[in-house]
Amino acid sequence: ELATRYGLSAEPTPGARSTTPTRSLKGANPASPEAIPNAEWRLCFDRSVWKADTPAAGNRPFCGSRDRLPSDRAVEFRDSAGALVKAQVYPRSTFAIFQYLGKIIAAGDEAKIKLVSPEAISRGSLRDENLFTVERGANAGGCFLWVNYAGGSYCIPQEGAANTKRVLGLLAQLLALSTSVRDIGFTPSVRVLQ
Repeated sequence: ELATRYGLSAEPTPGARSTTPTRSLKGANPASPEAIPNAEWRLCFDRSVWKADTPAAGNRPFCGSRDRLPSDRAVEFRDSAGALVKAQVYPRSTFAIFQYLGKIIAAGDEAKIKLVSPEAISRGSLRDENLFTVERGANAGGCFLWVNYAGGSYCIPQEGAANTKRVLGLLAQLLALSTSVRDIGFTPSVRVLQ
């Protein structure tokens, strides 16, 4: 919630140089990935997305500043109680996200991870406080997705489980982004002429 509120973003590290020679890009934004294709990147807070009442005390580094922390993955900010929080953010691969969700299910903890912000919970028929909902066995209301694995059956309920469906949709998109054209099966078209 605080990362969204403070506009957690990324930019090329100030003073970073490309590790490979590149051609000049006329009119390119110096902070764009095209301008510095192999530069090192850092996390930063983008003030342009803040609301007017967002406090800035203790937040660093800001995007566009020369301020640097010991790690480019580190940020500092004030939490809702005013305490200084130092955090390092490590992005997960798509495979690691699948592993994380699988461990939640294996431990039986899927109902323990509750969302708290109104934006995450949503409203009306999409209201859902759980991050990921999987039931063991069949569901009387039907399953959106059902699978047998290692002698057990698992069901994502057709009704509810809105966040689970969103998470699976995002994972499908991440998989599609990292899928090469060569990895897609070739289905020939055959037209019979006579």
